[in-house]
Amino acid sequence: MANLAVTEFSRFAESYDKHAVVQKKSAEILVRLLKQNVPTMTDPVALEIGAGTGLLTCELLEEFPQCSLVCLDASSAMLKRLKKKIRAAHGDASVSAYLLDCNRLSEFMVEQDFQFDVIVSSFALQWIRDLPFLFKTLNKLLLPGGRLAFCLPGSNSFSEWQHACNLADVPFTANRLPSFEAVVDGATAAGFSGEFSQSFITQNFESSKDFFFSLKHLGASKKNFEINDDRPMLTTRQLTCLQKHWDDLSQGRPISVTYQTIFAILEKN
Repeated sequence: MANLAVTEFSRFAESYDKHAVVQKKSAEILVRLLKQNVPTMTDPVALEIGAGTGLLTCELLEEFPQCSLVCLDASSAMLKRLKKKIRAAHGDASVSAYLLDCNRLSEFMVEQDFQFDVIVSSFALQWIRDLPFLFKTLNKLLLPGGRLAFCLPGSNSFSEWQHACNLADVPFTANRLPSFEAVVDGATAAGFSGEFSQSFITQNFESSKDFFFSLKHLGASKKNFEINDDRPMLTTRQLTCLQKHWDDLSQGRPISVTYQTIFAILEKN
């Protein structure tokens, strides 16, 4: 993950949970799917990729209170928030937190010599530069029969934003996200099989300005993520034009923003 991206996530660590409505709901769904698909799992040794402020961590500990968790994230401020939340709600939980850019996961794990029953991730894998390579690394880190459970936003997210951009005749500058097909192909090629699904989750905002404000306070505004992306940023005039067209579409009602959330509950072959 680019240093600028880490800086922005750290900058907005305190506000992240307030704005992470879809992220929290997706984490809840992921843990529910994991429990349904692996009902006998009670006290797994688990790795969480891109743990952030601990939205998924807390959900896991609610459903699997005896699990041992290793949490990784590239932002020290995010991990600080995670540790604070775990102490408050799950003071005796077995949770270790490591500061790590998960693009360097293979180096770290060779040094630590870890292996896990389950690996989980929520709304983090979209920032990985080489997702097929990461899937191969994760397969090596799992014990025989181990599980990989994750969710991430897909390329069919933000259709309302894109429609408003078309009307305003300005570029659609959302971060590029992996397609459902690319996720399935990458995980399958790495030696996983299981259930892939998707859900379209909608969040409402009073205006387009409120949406962009929320996106910024998630640490995920477009200007911070230029990895493998040559699309231009909007000028102030273009952004104003986009917001006017988008707000006019809503005719005074809240605007909707829809995330395509891809879910996977997989087993190591």
